[in-house]
Amino acid sequence: MLKETGRKMRKNLTDRFYAKEELTIAERKEIGAGDIRLNRAKCKKCGDIITSDHRHDFKSCKCGAISVDGGSWYFRRCGESENIEEMSEYYKNIKDDRL
Repeated sequence: MLKETGRKMRKNLTDRFYAKEELTIAERKEIGAGDIRLNRAKCKKCGDIITSDHRHDFKSCKCGAISVDGGSWYFRRCGESENIEEMSEYYKNIKDDRL
C-alpha cells in the first residue's frame, strides 16, 4: 500500500477540520487550526444560528443583533448578552492551562 503524500494528507486533515471531526493537537497544528472545534452562537431575537469558520471570519445574524468572530482561534461576540445563546465547542484534547 502506498503512503499518502504530504499534500493529500493535509487535504484530508483540512476536510476533517471543516467537517468538524475531532482532531489531535498535532493534526490541528499541521493545518494551522486552533482549539475551538465549533465557534457558533444563536440569536435569541431572530433565531439565526451563525458560525465563524476561520480566523477573522466576522458574521452577523440576519437581524443584526449579534455577531461572532474568531473561527478556531478565539471567541468574539458582539451584541447584548441576553440575545446570545452560546453553542460553541472546544476540542476534547486541549491543554488544561488554556481553559
